[in-house]
Amino acid sequence: MQIDYHTHHVRCGHAVGGLEEYVKRAIELGMDQLGLSDHMPLIHVRAEEYYPEMQCRWRNYLAT
Repeated sequence: MQIDYHTHHVRCGHAVGGLEEYVKRAIELGMDQLGLSDHMPLIHVRAEEYYPEMQCRWRNYLAT
């Protein structure tokens, strides 16, 4: 069984690509399970500047 639970989305600040790309690649590689595990809190950003932006992104994400 091939499993990858250490997959990051661009929201983590150091990844590239979209979730659909990750899923398609996992299927190509024969993965049985794929998990998303972004890092929080983010140590490379100032929380007071980052979290208001993330709240906006979260609302937009939920709206799609």
